[in-house]
Amino acid sequence: RQIANTLDSHAATLQRKADREVFFMNVQGILVLVQRYRSGTRGHMKTVLLDLLREYLKVETQFQQGHYDKCVIALRETHKGDMTSVLKLIFSHAQVAKKNILVTMLIDQLCGRDPTLTEELTNILNELTQLNKTTNARVALRARQVLIACHLPSYELRHNQVESIFLSAIDMYGHQFCPENLKKLIMSETSIFDVLPNFFYHSNQVVRMAAIRVYVRRAYIAYELNSLQHHQLKDSSCIVEFQFMLPSSHPNRSSALNKMSAIAANQSHYTDVIRTVGSQEVITDASYTPPCQRMGAMLAFDNLDQLAQNFDEVLQCFSNWPSEGSSLTDAGCSTLYHDDSKSRISNVHSFSISLGERCLTEPISVAAIYWTSLHPHARSMLRDHGIRRLTFLVSQKRLSENVNLGIFKSFQREFPKFFTFRARDKFEEDRIYRHLEPALAFQLELNRMRNFDLRAMHCANHRMQLYLGSARVEEGAEVTDHRFFVRAIMRHSDLVTKEASFEYLQNEGERLLLEAMDELEVAFDNTAVRTDANHIFLNFVPTVIMDPCKIEESVRSMVMRYGSRLWKLRVLQAELKINIRQTPTGHAIPIRLFL
Repeated sequence: RQIANTLDSHAATLQRKADREVFFMNVQGILVLVQRYRSGTRGHMKTVLLDLLREYLKVETQFQQGHYDKCVIALRETHKGDMTSVLKLIFSHAQVAKKNILVTMLIDQLCGRDPTLTEELTNILNELTQLNKTTNARVALRARQVLIACHLPSYELRHNQVESIFLSAIDMYGHQFCPENLKKLIMSETSIFDVLPNFFYHSNQVVRMAAIRVYVRRAYIAYELNSLQHHQLKDSSCIVEFQFMLPSSHPNRSSALNKMSAIAANQSHYTDVIRTVGSQEVITDASYTPPCQRMGAMLAFDNLDQLAQNFDEVLQCFSNWPSEGSSLTDAGCSTLYHDDSKSRISNVHSFSISLGERCLTEPISVAAIYWTSLHPHARSMLRDHGIRRLTFLVSQKRLSENVNLGIFKSFQREFPKFFTFRARDKFEEDRIYRHLEPALAFQLELNRMRNFDLRAMHCANHRMQLYLGSARVEEGAEVTDHRFFVRAIMRHSDLVTKEASFEYLQNEGERLLLEAMDELEVAFDNTAVRTDANHIFLNFVPTVIMDPCKIEESVRSMVMRYGSRLWKLRVLQAELKINIRQTPTGHAIPIRLFL
């Protein structure tokens, strides 16, 4: 820049036009270099990298229209007198796999150090996302990830916002809090489950208690919470106890009805009803649905040693709740527990434990570590206290791949990992619910797959669930119907903006669809059985303000871009569930899109 200013200053002193022309002719080479490095060496590097991305686009856009042979014929027609250019394009496209690796690295280099994007780079990334061939899927996905990441606030900003809400809910002495002030965190459609567990270990004890309270109310937002209490253990750990009612549409209500006649002899509470209308009428009449009251508790420990030390004290919390014979009995679990003399009908308890990142190096090993380090009779103790479900929530830090794309070595928190152990499985892990908050699993609509025996498949993306379903057949019959089911929940992470935008929905939806297809391709290569009629289900949780007419346009665009690839993956249906409002004050309209 100083060289350019010096040259401009000297040129301004020349009075004669001929002198100026001679001067600029002599320094033309210098001016070219100055212009190239006007923004410094880093600016020059960005210019070179952008040129490489443009060259990639220039070649690959020639091979997006239909079959490869059709694209070659079109190139020959376009360059009739220059077959050398056609050969260069063909040979360049033949190395597309290697170019994809290079281009993704270039994108990381351009966007990793500075999450803000220039208009020029944004336009190029948008063009890269339009590449619809399978051979370009890796580049298109990375470009879309960058575009989405640049619209999201940093983890630090979101953490500070949540902390300010917690602190504003606490009085000036830090001993009490106003639950009303936490309503924004509870009712907000934004995603905070990657931020919230950090406050389970806050220095302020009231904040710790409030954070667990908010987590419970958010996780059980689809249920009717009718009691929520908190108290401290001897080591000052906070435990939150709660009671809730299952919603009328919950599948466990149906199982309760089906089991009612089997337990009628043991429950005098229903004797008169059954004697009056008959067991068949009880099963078909929803007005006689049992209460379906459930109870749970949640607490947070720094490590497994702390959990082991407090295990007996924690279980005592469940001993004080109503036991057999009460109206809170679970009708659907009458065969889970047995005494020597008689069958015992146990209350249904859900028990959630949060563990900090210091306790584990790999969350996948939580099951083995738990059962080897905890009390050797833990399973029988859980059964004796009527625990139906035990869930571990493991919060960990990771390298910030999505925001800074692996360039900086800074750490960000990711969504916690969940490990669920059920009494019906003798407290072995339920792999179907791996990395799923059981209370929010209804958002994946897993009950729609009840006609299949599901096996959870390895999925590199923790935001996505991949299942291999085998049709349920009579014993001894051969299973011929095998299908892959991909389920994912899309959340909005921005607490700054009040509503998720249509652009965010579109970008995030396409990104998850691309990731789902990538996971299916990997699963195809690692599965022995032949699958068909595979299904992809994406649930976009936030409500979006948009014109319904935009939906048709978006669906048509996605079908044109990804229809052939979905067909190759034997996907019969790709489904997107969203809620929209036409106006900011309008009613939410549930919509399902099917590809």
